[in-house]
Amino acid sequence: MRAFLSIKEAADVLGVQYNTIYRLVRDGTLPAARIRRVYRIKAEDLLAYFEAQKTILHDQDSVPTDDPDPTSPVHPT
Repeated sequence: MRAFLSIKEAADVLGVQYNTIYRLVRDGTLPAARIRRVYRIKAEDLLAYFEAQKTILHDQDSVPTDDPDPTSPVHPT
């Protein structure tokens, strides 16, 4: 991967739309430098953003169950 990516290249790396990356850059969530009219994103910043999102999603993976005691054996109904 190149050291600096355009918004389109960053979107392609993550498999998302151009507008998604543009919005993240504009609201300051994803660091980028604007050189004249072109944004450049450091590849390491894009990967750091991805890792941070992965961690957040991992923390939200705990799905509540209907069973008040998750250690109890499951009984078929």
